[in-house]
Amino acid sequence: MFGPDSADVLTAAESRIPDVPGPYPVDMVAYPASKIAALNASEAWMKEHGEEIGFDLVSIAPSFVLGRNEQAQKPDDLLTSTTLLLLNMLLGLHSPSPLPSSVAHIDDVAHVHVASLDAEKIPGNRVYLVSSDGLKGAAWATAKEIVKQDFPQALKKQWFVLTGTQPTVWNTVDASETEKVFGIVHKGFETQVKGTVAQYIELKKMEENSVAHIDDVAHVHVASLDAEKIPGNRVYLVSSDGLKGAAWATAKKIVKKDFPQALKKQWFVLTGTQPTVWNTVDASETEKVFGIVHKGFETQVKGTVAQYIELKKMEEK
Repeated sequence: MFGPDSADVLTAAESRIPDVPGPYPVDMVAYPASKIAALNASEAWMKEHGEEIGFDLVSIAPSFVLGRNEQAQKPDDLLTSTTLLLLNMLLGLHSPSPLPSSVAHIDDVAHVHVASLDAEKIPGNRVYLVSSDGLKGAAWATAKEIVKQDFPQALKKQWFVLTGTQPTVWNTVDASETEKVFGIVHKGFETQVKGTVAQYIELKKMEENSVAHIDDVAHVHVASLDAEKIPGNRVYLVSSDGLKGAAWATAKKIVKKDFPQALKKQWFVLTGTQPTVWNTVDASETEKVFGIVHKGFETQVKGTVAQYIELKKMEEK
């Protein structure tokens, strides 16, 4: 983003750019400028004080990071990080701004961060680049071909639309020293795309017919803070009504049976439709670990509808 826009300019661990002073026209200029300033300042501080302190400095510089986000609980959660840049194109959007060809897999970024804590094995006071697909990187548009080949059902459901565009500006990044020092081979762009897309599809499927009661969600969030009782480094699914979930249309029967007065007042009209696509979610481990039985769809509907009626009554007064 700063300096010559040319694939002939090599970015290596020793490459440096002077601080870029503000004001900055957009966030995407301010962001890399902050990274440049942070690296320059930290290295300058170490140069001045390095002999006085008992530690060294390892700086990790990943390219655009793609792959699974284990914190994501719904599809939109994948549209709030660098995966947004990939998914926007696959959702049919058009970006006018090219992105650098250098990309990195989240697994490699995490591995390098953790492994760098071993001062006996990893030389300090260096910058380690995390970037895949050799010196030249990858063309963002090739992600559409990967989706076309490996995820045809998602295209049939129109979860992805391959009319979007994301231009690539080629740059040259040499991350070979990182591979040598950490004993890894960077996972390539194809693996990054497949991981990101597969997770998006998983979350879309969970969204379709799997439901959860807010009480269960709140309980699991709070109880998970007890590290002595709740095993960590796991994903806990919160989803009711067994493996198959619930049919959304059954909510109309529940309202008809339990809230006839609301129907008389025409607060609800049972002519609406909401199709269900059946998927299978096994949340039994969550019930076992947290000692709960998920509250079912009927309870969820009754609670939601009852609150709506209470608020409507308050409005009347």
